[in-house]
Amino acid sequence: MEVEVSGPVRADNPLRVKGLVADGLGVGLVPRMLLERDLAEGRLVELLPGAVDAGWSVWAVTHQRRRRPERARVFIEHLKRALAQPASTLTLASPGQGRREVAS
Repeated sequence: MEVEVSGPVRADNPLRVKGLVADGLGVGLVPRMLLERDLAEGRLVELLPGAVDAGWSVWAVTHQRRRRPERARVFIEHLKRALAQPASTLTLASPGQGRREVAS
């Protein structure tokens, strides 16, 4: 399924996107961990649950050495585990019942 979204406002910062959506300015693709409270309290609602696959890539770039520092190895392993979750960790959200009104 493809959904094309366009509008007068664009942002590449997930916190800004969350704020714009909460202000009623449209829909946004935001990491679920940033939305949990708003979803639970009804300020935002999830659109198309489980249907979002952003197809993002994440790269860990380290200095080219024979042996990577332990802290870098541990961090990279943490990233691998955290990012191995299904696409449903990204949520297409829309303002919920209790949305805030934007002052003009």
